[in-house]
Amino acid sequence: TYCMDLIESYLQIYPDREEKFLYDELLPYFYSSRVVRPRAQKYVLSRSYNGQWHHVRQLHPTFEDPSRLEQMRHYVNDSSGWYKTEAHYHHNKGGTIVESAPIAKLFLLATVKFATRDAYGMGIEYEGGKPGWNDAMNG
Repeated sequence: TYCMDLIESYLQIYPDREEKFLYDELLPYFYSSRVVRPRAQKYVLSRSYNGQWHHVRQLHPTFEDPSRLEQMRHYVNDSSGWYKTEAHYHHNKGGTIVESAPIAKLFLLATVKFATRDAYGMGIEYEGGKPGWNDAMNG
């Protein structure tokens, strides 16, 4: 994956910093205003092109969450009106940015990928909002 490519590239340049990089550095968690809908809300039964059959389609799998947008508005630059960098990171109740070591983030990524496998356990569910998009073939 992309993350592993970045880590491997870094370790090729700095092989002696592997342990420090994986366990001592801290990385923030990205915060998005978009949220994935529950399965019951994003799957629809639609007619096929010839109108004889029905098939299941996933439409509009994500939505803009107003409560998340409101939280992000606390981090708007007054002079430009743009979001500050801090708006795109998770904050705890005290207002500090949530961070963890890269090894913890990799463990979380592996856990989430395992948990979001499709019904047959053959692949992961993709929530990109592009029905029929083949990410492997289309970049």
